Amino acid sequence: MDKNKILTTAKADIKWADDYYKEHIEQDLLRRYEVYYSSRERYRKLYPKLSEKNEMRTFDTWSAIEWMLPNQLKAFFGSNRIISISGVGSEDAERAERIMKLIQWQLTVKNTGYRIFKSWFGDALSTNLGVMKCYWKRETETVPHQEVLDQQTLVGVLQDKNNRIISSEPVPDIMSILGFAPAKVDVSWEEEKVTTNQPVIESVRPSDIRFTPDGRTLGECSMVAHRKVVTVDQLRRDAKRGLYDPEVVEELAMEATDQLDPSELEKFLNPAVEELDKGKSERARMRVILYECYLKSDIDDDGLLEDAIVTVANDKLLRAVENPYGRAPFFDLVPFWDSYQVWGKMGLTEIIQDTQDSHTALLRQMLVSLGLSNQYRAVVDSSTIELGDLIDDNMFIRSKGNPQNAFLPLPHPGLNSQNFQFFEYLKGLLEEWTPITRYNQGLDASSLNKTATGINMIMTASQQRQEEIVRNFAETGIRDLFRFLIQLNQRYLDQEQIVRLQNEVLEFSPDDLAGDFDLSVDASSGVGAIDAKVQVLTSYMREMFPAAMQLGAATVEQFIMAGRKLLQLMGIEDADKYLIQQMPQMGGMPIGGAGPDGAPLPPVLGGGPGAVGAGGAGGIPM
Repeated sequence: MDKNKILTTAKADIKWADDYYKEHIEQDLLRRYEVYYSSRERYRKLYPKLSEKNEMRTFDTWSAIEWMLPNQLKAFFGSNRIISISGVGSEDAERAERIMKLIQWQLTVKNTGYRIFKSWFGDALSTNLGVMKCYWKRETETVPHQEVLDQQTLVGVLQDKNNRIISSEPVPDIMSILGFAPAKVDVSWEEEKVTTNQPVIESVRPSDIRFTPDGRTLGECSMVAHRKVVTVDQLRRDAKRGLYDPEVVEELAMEATDQLDPSELEKFLNPAVEELDKGKSERARMRVILYECYLKSDIDDDGLLEDAIVTVANDKLLRAVENPYGRAPFFDLVPFWDSYQVWGKMGLTEIIQDTQDSHTALLRQMLVSLGLSNQYRAVVDSSTIELGDLIDDNMFIRSKGNPQNAFLPLPHPGLNSQNFQFFEYLKGLLEEWTPITRYNQGLDASSLNKTATGINMIMTASQQRQEEIVRNFAETGIRDLFRFLIQLNQRYLDQEQIVRLQNEVLEFSPDDLAGDFDLSVDASSGVGAIDAKVQVLTSYMREMFPAAMQLGAATVEQFIMAGRKLLQLMGIEDADKYLIQQMPQMGGMPIGGAGPDGAPLPPVLGGGPGAVGAGGAGGIPM
């Protein structure tokens, strides 16, 4: 690998990505964050005079995102997750189910997946770009051993690839010399014990990602870099682990400074960022800006691009290795995606921004008006009234003439009723443009439709918009992440693992991960459709099933299947423990008995043979 060549390529890509970020992304990011947090500084610029009187603000964007997040997360962490893993062939079904449970355990238990996914989804909804980084982490520790072993045990120690023999000396023993006992050896060895061997996921802020604008997703870009601010101490520790070149690290340590120039966006996201430079007189505490680049370059001069990991800081090459993942380990999540570029110009913030600004301005004006209506105002003749007594709010106000002629009260127009109509109009726009509906929030407004049909139509429209966002999430970043996790497990999980998931002990071996797997997506089960299915199944079991039994259109088996499905939708994973899987047999005959021709009869309601009820043979209570 030509290091000078790959450093030149990496520096050119970093400059290209940095320029694109500063020209096209940074200001959009700053504005979207300002709208999301309803920044006071933003409204001081928009409404300077109103801001002098009060700084009341509305949080329409924040409220909309917080309202949508629970349903978005429920689609991926609820009882009916919309991402599932299936085998290519029917013989792989069991292994596919096992690897799904393994990935679920790795995400939820080993990585606090719910919290990380919430941050990922929140970034996607607020900035229209959420970024997840996924990589494999393997850590070991050296455990020293010293024992006296016989030859057979020593052979087992030598065959273990994790052991390294330090020394060995024969132990003189009269019994082994005479051949009555096996020879023994005093052995000292070190065992390399694996302490961590798992995938790691972390949510990356969009402001910390740099990418070249030549791809429609992060996975298609020529270069994607994770921009980090690291200390000299961290660089030296990574060099000791063999990650970076120690000589280059020491050069960087001498160039490190305690003064970094944060951007306007960095100051907004962390107002204390400028304070971080104080008290860093020690060299080890000083900081360096580092770019961890995942790029494509012709490493071996064969005319084809290969994947490489290149780490650059201050135009110096810290590391250059082949990328074992075969792609950049970043996964972008975009609710309103652009078909032709990663950074789209239209997001949820753009949709709500003007409505939130108008809402804030009108609310501030109404607050000023309300305050004036509670404060007495009048025109005063200063030649007749002693103004000092009036201003100081004295008990006695001195007057040179008739006080009635010295005051002229000013009437106040009061609040205009059209203001509230405009508020309702703004709320209606939000419901029309976004997946928000006040019915889902449990609120009641007189202008809303109260008929069952109307409510159902409003709920359905809201769910359709949410399902579209869920589908965008599932078909882009989520599906790619799960496929990547399967590949990581197949590549790096080289020993058996025993996990405990939902009171079930599961044992995984590398053989369980072999084979091809598909990812299926069912966005319709992610949001409000689950509640609708619960209602339909409950109605079926309570109202339709008894009549169907009498007509012979349904059997106990259908009741059991419906009951198991209902329990699963309600969040009970082990539904088999509550309902049997197959219809029981009695004396080689189904529950319903047999007719004159020997054919089985369907169970019926009532007290006759095979009836479903308290008196039926093997019947079930209704």
